[in-house]
Amino acid sequence: MHLALSKNPSILPAGVLTVTQFGADVDALGAAQATTLMRTPVAYPKRDALLFRVVSNLDFALACVQWLVDAEGDPDAARAIAENVGMTTVGRRVTGKNALTAKKSKKVVHGVDVFARKTYARESFKWGYSIDGGRTWIDAMTTTQARTTLGPFTPGMTLLIRSRSVGKTGLSNWSDPITFIVT
Repeated sequence: MHLALSKNPSILPAGVLTVTQFGADVDALGAAQATTLMRTPVAYPKRDALLFRVVSNLDFALACVQWLVDAEGDPDAARAIAENVGMTTVGRRVTGKNALTAKKSKKVVHGVDVFARKTYARESFKWGYSIDGGRTWIDAMTTTQARTTLGPFTPGMTLLIRSRSVGKTGLSNWSDPITFIVT
């Protein structure tokens, strides 16, 4: 991904993340991982911090590309944008009835408990929600269970909620979003 981004640095907004810094972080993570393999206890926190930074930067780069792809009216041009940075496009996952369910949270005031249909024994779930009708999406914490709690939100707010699973076959497409009105 770093190599593809270095060929297309304009994908990333200026002043937020540079391709050079991203590459340096990836290289530093590789060196930190090599140090942890020598079982040096002080190396683990540094490696974990760098891993968090690299994953966060990858998520940010993915969001930038997704924004450009979503804004593009021509599907072929959108596909070309994704492919130019080493990504692929996939169709929306058809999830069927009851793929996601939501109800008022018992733990969080003005929150929502969300449940996904689990398909494999070992999979984790990425969650996202939108408060503006799906124009922008906010990532919530990844869970190892097919449920999460979101919130608190303002009563009366309409949420769109979606999920995707990460399992032995990789990352699934996002589910079709469900609508939930916060009470």
